[in-house]
Amino acid sequence: MSPRGAWIVVALTASACATASVREPAPATAPVEPSPPEPPLTWDAATGALDCQHGEATLAVPQDLRAKVVLNGDSDATILLAARGILVFATVSAAPSFDLDDPLTADATLDDFFKARVAEMTKVLVDLHGKLTGLDLRQEGVVVESPGTINVSGAAALGPGADPTFPANDNLFTEYTVKTPPGGTWRAVLIRTDRCQVAAIDRANPSDDLRLTRLLDKARDRNGTLLGARRRQLAWP
Repeated sequence: MSPRGAWIVVALTASACATASVREPAPATAPVEPSPPEPPLTWDAATGALDCQHGEATLAVPQDLRAKVVLNGDSDATILLAARGILVFATVSAAPSFDLDDPLTADATLDDFFKARVAEMTKVLVDLHGKLTGLDLRQEGVVVESPGTINVSGAAALGPGADPTFPANDNLFTEYTVKTPPGGTWRAVLIRTDRCQVAAIDRANPSDDLRLTRLLDKARDRNGTLLGARRRQLAWP
């Protein structure tokens, strides 16, 4: 082969190699994994911040109570002060609404919804009392005395002529005395938003400081609004 022919072969070979390298597919990139959704309930032990549904309800736990916060997955958190108080901060299903056009509720009255909501909130506090003291207040023979009123706001405070749609925030407060051992006088607070519920009971004897129910009085939403700001007296059901 002549020098000129050899040069042409080398040039063509180099050109083919260059073309082949250009046509090689780019290495595959790993797919970007989406960020996991933030859990509905979060707890920051460093700052003491309990948060439900991304700011729908928040609670600032004092330094001396943070070690007592016990999480149950990402659905609820409990603070227990043995024989003196209990607080449960939890996610709940969305609150029902009162809709006159809904065939499921068309025959119900606003009073029906009021009674059902108050009964629901009262049951939560009765269950909480049982968890704290071991005594079921619904048990036959248990004697419970109350001042005769409960204080509520939001959905449970709807009265005649009110807009027949439940507001997002319910608030219940009551004090009661149990005559059946272990007995005692107790203060209970429950706050219910659309998807969050926080409830607390404290022993309310003169020597007690009502730590947990007073803590609930400072619960806020994402805008900094106090969730327990309004209350209204209603007869005990």
